[in-house]
Amino acid sequence: MTVVSRATSRRTRPGNNRRTRTTPRAGRGPTRGRTRSTRRYLVPAVLSRTSDRAVVRRRADVRAAIVLWFLMAADLATVIWMYTLGEWLDHASKFTATATLGGHHYIVLATAAAAFTTLAAVAILSDGFTKTTRPLTIVRTAACILSLTALTGLVALLLAALVIRLLVGPLRP
Repeated sequence: MTVVSRATSRRTRPGNNRRTRTTPRAGRGPTRGRTRSTRRYLVPAVLSRTSDRAVVRRRADVRAAIVLWFLMAADLATVIWMYTLGEWLDHASKFTATATLGGHHYIVLATAAAAFTTLAAVAILSDGFTKTTRPLTIVRTAACILSLTALTGLVALLLAALVIRLLVGPLRP
């Protein structure tokens, strides 16, 4: 059996010996003795990186919750608007019928009401859209699809009015 030992040309300078060193060298962190494990130094570093990711995730969750609250308010506004002006929008002209998806204001009213009710229930169950589970995520996504369907006519009407205003310009001489 052959025993390989360290090279003997290496000189031991003061402070170069790990067993006698008491202060850490610059940039290398504290020295570890035989009683201190590596885990003691790695765990705080791992946790700090995780908490940075959690902060970023929380900011994204807050933004998503704000968007969902605005979508819920838009659904309620659509319900009120379709209830009061839906019949007139259907019959006034083809341009205003765009807001009711081609003259079907009852369908838009029911879709917006279902989306608002679903989002309100999800908001209650998920503590204001902050906590979620897989079934709540599926229901929230379905409610968002219903909301976007109900709001499509309104957005199309507003965009068409804006484009006409930009193309025609001021109506006064």
